[in-house]
Amino acid sequence: MKKILFVLTIILALNIAEVKSQVFHSGKVLKSGRVSLGINPAYFSAVKDFGVAFHGGYGLGDGYDLGIKTLFGYGDPYIEGNFEIALLRRAPFLSLTLGAHVQNDFGLNANFNTDITLGRSADLYLGIDMQVNFYKAKVWKNGEWEEETKTYVPVWLFVGAEWFLRRDITFLGEILFPVNDNDDTILSFGVNFYFN
Repeated sequence: MKKILFVLTIILALNIAEVKSQVFHSGKVLKSGRVSLGINPAYFSAVKDFGVAFHGGYGLGDGYDLGIKTLFGYGDPYIEGNFEIALLRRAPFLSLTLGAHVQNDFGLNANFNTDITLGRSADLYLGIDMQVNFYKAKVWKNGEWEEETKTYVPVWLFVGAEWFLRRDITFLGEILFPVNDNDDTILSFGVNFYFN
């Protein structure tokens, strides 16, 4: 059943559209064979619009997991795949996530995430999230228009919490504050389901 749900999440990720960067996980890496699936509605302040994200993860063991997410709402499609590495496997948990995404053009993404356990039923997480987006732009050179590849690097500081409603269901809320002036503050709440 968990393999079917994970495959369905991947299919959704390949067929739905976008919004922007979000984290959707604490600094704890999934254990071997564990699957997470989640949905998070989100609000984007700069455009005053809402979107919805679907995301999933699979624990590879030895402090590694794979993740995929898709976001849709406004703009071009956003699909991301990532690889998370546990840097510290005890409290406070630390992880580094590296990945790539497509949102009209190609980009790379990374986040550094720390997790503070708040008793048995909640985790607080915070860190920094960034993208390196490559896009084509027309520039005037030598008397004619030429296409050049340019880069844009949006950066967010984030804080979130994950409350355990049951062992396999959590409520997740997070807010991302942009470091760049023209990016969105992003607020989202949703639920994660975990399967062994």
